[in-house]
Amino acid sequence: MAFQLSLPLETVLAEPGITSSYTMTVSNTGTPDGTEGEERLELGVSGVDGEWVVVPVPTITLAAGESQDVKIFFNAPRTSLSTAGNFPFVVKARSLISGEEKIGQGMLTMKPYHHVSLEITPRRGVVSAAKRHNVFTATIINMGNTEHTFVLSGNDPEDDCLYEFDSEKIELAPGQQTDVEFAVNPKKLAAFGSNRLIGFAITLRSTTSSGVVTTAQAQLEVRSMLNPATAIVAGILILVSFILWTNQPKPPTIQLNLTTGKKAFQGKSIGVRWVAENATSVKLVSGGVTIDTNLPIEGTYSIPAELVGTLRIEAVAYRDRRASDPAMVSVDVDTKPFVPDPTFVNLEPSKETVNKGESFTLNYKFGNMVTKATLAPTNQQLDLRVNSLQIRPEEAETEYTVVIENSEGKMAKKSFKIRVVEPVLSKILRFDATPLRLETSGEVALDWATSGAEKVEISYPGSGKGIALAASGTNRVNIKSTTTFKLEAFDINGR
Repeated sequence: MAFQLSLPLETVLAEPGITSSYTMTVSNTGTPDGTEGEERLELGVSGVDGEWVVVPVPTITLAAGESQDVKIFFNAPRTSLSTAGNFPFVVKARSLISGEEKIGQGMLTMKPYHHVSLEITPRRGVVSAAKRHNVFTATIINMGNTEHTFVLSGNDPEDDCLYEFDSEKIELAPGQQTDVEFAVNPKKLAAFGSNRLIGFAITLRSTTSSGVVTTAQAQLEVRSMLNPATAIVAGILILVSFILWTNQPKPPTIQLNLTTGKKAFQGKSIGVRWVAENATSVKLVSGGVTIDTNLPIEGTYSIPAELVGTLRIEAVAYRDRRASDPAMVSVDVDTKPFVPDPTFVNLEPSKETVNKGESFTLNYKFGNMVTKATLAPTNQQLDLRVNSLQIRPEEAETEYTVVIENSEGKMAKKSFKIRVVEPVLSKILRFDATPLRLETSGEVALDWATSGAEKVEISYPGSGKGIALAASGTNRVNIKSTTTFKLEAFDINGR
């Protein structure tokens, strides 16, 4: 049995979310009147993500001398994981009768697409002489399949504001997200007058693709130090307060609050904060035991939770011999829970050898107890919700280490190495010999095809140094024994 596999020379152009077809030709080179008859072939594609490629007819049957065109369909999902770039793939045809296998190499070029999201929080800020809440956060997500460098700018209809951004340029790989803080300040802040609301827009623009632009809007409320209504109300309140203060003696009062929640674990600390009025000192009691009787009228305290159960904490304010009503809080103390060690479920780079200037995808998944993951040597924090990260190595060989931690600070780590190589521009598209078996010495027909080759050479036992060939063609060679032919294609850089 004998067959041939022929692939077109052109590159497959594909766009995420859109199906592209690729046609190859399979021929049964046997003759109906010869010894070689019907051929059953199994077809497959490797080298690219299995979700990207579909072979509708994976098995075909060819009569002697028959040829058939077989279509392959590429359909990468429209997500940031379908990275733009060139992806070489290999087409394999294997005889189910003789086990003979033929392969061919092609190139899939994934086109870029752009999708970027911009959100601003909070939606409204406030600025006044006494109070400022004018720092906003711009959340940027690159949902396309190409890397972008972005710049942020702000504007408002009346040009009343100044904008200050923490980062002037933001670089985002496909699927990455980042937060950028920025402040919005009015150019003028009036001491007296009415409050006003300024609507402004933040524009995100890509410097690598001029057509990628998005805008988000928010508001800034500018409050004057004093307006007529506020002045009247403030005057009335001051007058009433003065009258009450001068005519009525005020007893000491105190407020007590928890700063760490109503539940705690044994061995941890419980935080409390108190504020007393009309007082000169404060007494703090925990579990019936006095902690101190001369505490300041405002402060905080950390109390160790030593016993399991309900812990009651009281505070009393004093002025002279007068005491306030006690303020009390309760905390439920439980035994400290066991926290399992952090574990790796999966940690695998998409490839261990990367062409210079290209990226690889780190796929990762950790156990439920992992609260923090760090990638060394870049010290980058891994997003536990995403489970993948695009990385572009800079060194010829880099060893990466992922360190994971649980809530108790226990750690585990795993390492892997990535090697960066110079890309080879030349490719051997086809190299066949017919026939592959001779009963005695005889003539063999060699057939080859290359692309991007500056020099092509063939060598075999008895040929001496490599014999120069054209980029593609055929040649006939007489051999007397089992012979191995070696075809080499060199690119313009000699690789």
